[in-house]
Amino acid sequence: MAKILTFKCEDVIFDVYDSERVPMGEHKYLYFITPKRFAKIEVWRITNNIESKISTKEQLDYLIVNDYIGTYTK
Repeated sequence: MAKILTFKCEDVIFDVYDSERVPMGEHKYLYFITPKRFAKIEVWRITNNIESKISTKEQLDYLIVNDYIGTYTK
């Protein structure tokens, strides 16, 4: 398990991991994504006929609220 990068989409910054094991503890940012979450987002994009990358704050908010993008717990 390793964080491979930190990514910014709209005004949200999140960590990207190479496995499903996300470390607990303090984190600089509030959100994260894992391979399974990324795959789930891809299915959502295809199902909703979204051909390009996530491009609106509304789309990003939907992904966060519906746990496609994870939130670290404190």
